[in-house]
Amino acid sequence: MALPVVSTAAVAKTDLFRGAARSYRNDGPTRFKAILHQGLSSLPPLTTVVLSSDKQRPLFCSKKYTMKFTATLLPALLAVTLSYTSCQEETDPLPAWNDGPVKEQLLSFLNDSVDAIPVADRIAVFDMDGTLVCEKPWGIETMVSIYRLLEQGEKDRSVQNTMEYQYAKKLSVHPRDTSVLHHLYDNGQNYPYNLIMKPFDGADCEEYVAFARHCLNTQRHTELNKVFSDLFYQPMLEFIEALKQKQFQIYVVSASMQGIVWSICPQELGLERDHLIGIRHPKRVSFPAGGPVRYTVEPGMLSPTNNYEGKALNFYDRIGKNPVVAVGNAYSDFGMFHMAECSAYPHLSLLLHHDDAEREYAYEPTHSVNWQDTMRHYNWLQADFSKAFKKVWKE
Repeated sequence: MALPVVSTAAVAKTDLFRGAARSYRNDGPTRFKAILHQGLSSLPPLTTVVLSSDKQRPLFCSKKYTMKFTATLLPALLAVTLSYTSCQEETDPLPAWNDGPVKEQLLSFLNDSVDAIPVADRIAVFDMDGTLVCEKPWGIETMVSIYRLLEQGEKDRSVQNTMEYQYAKKLSVHPRDTSVLHHLYDNGQNYPYNLIMKPFDGADCEEYVAFARHCLNTQRHTELNKVFSDLFYQPMLEFIEALKQKQFQIYVVSASMQGIVWSICPQELGLERDHLIGIRHPKRVSFPAGGPVRYTVEPGMLSPTNNYEGKALNFYDRIGKNPVVAVGNAYSDFGMFHMAECSAYPHLSLLLHHDDAEREYAYEPTHSVNWQDTMRHYNWLQADFSKAFKKVWKE
């Protein structure tokens, strides 16, 4: 009867010896020797450990094991264990995520579940604001419109007399200015809507996209002191890249206007416009002689907007399929979560919960619905920003 034989590489890949390697790095050889002794003692009877590079050279047989053999095995096992764990760290697809239950579930999905999903159905959808990029105290869409109003005010002094301009000027310096925040709906006005929509009325859509891209690549967030395009979350960028490596098609469905999503996501996410779904302006098309087609932005927004059921409807209208991965940060993203939940294939819904006022901002996904009951009911995955993110900003 052949006796069981294992290589040093096989031993090194066990959880016990990976723990031993971490112990060696932190505590030196004493603790490693104790774990090594424990592991070798637990091998099945008459198991022979051989060098991975020379399987004809036995290092150890469990029948004859005593502590003195540790001296022989220590260098070989230590070398291969450290080499293996280093390799694992270098190939970790999610290094910006903290070790813990959220990362474990993401890796389990990537490594164990994806193979059961046909390539044609490997579809993931992400919200943008607050999921991929910082949205506080104002989203990037609002900030782009604020800078557009300031530019218009420099060119046309009459613009400076509007309340929207006065608010934009204050918010560009102090985004939490209470003289603005307490009066956003005075006199029956919807100044947040006016701030976002009015500055680009009559603009060519491509002009809107180009202005937004330039703004987000040059202007700085006044509280975080970072250029807006640097406010994408590194852990989410890693998760998207890991999904791409598994042949996923990635889509973004955002409650920001289409021009904003088109302006920054191709650059930061490597996605083409046909994978980017924002709220649409009404547009008027014209065909100037000898010039490019002009798509003129008109007032208003087209229904349905990307909010809860609207996200599901717009996503389905765009690609005619449901996702198996849905990622968001608000109750308004639950429509996408339900789409994934209905899949017959392995699926994943992930909510990013902002609870880290020290590194970013702390706020709830909604104030009107008990979102946690819904999360628990469907067993959706919740990633608390403070616990799940080892690193925050894109590298």
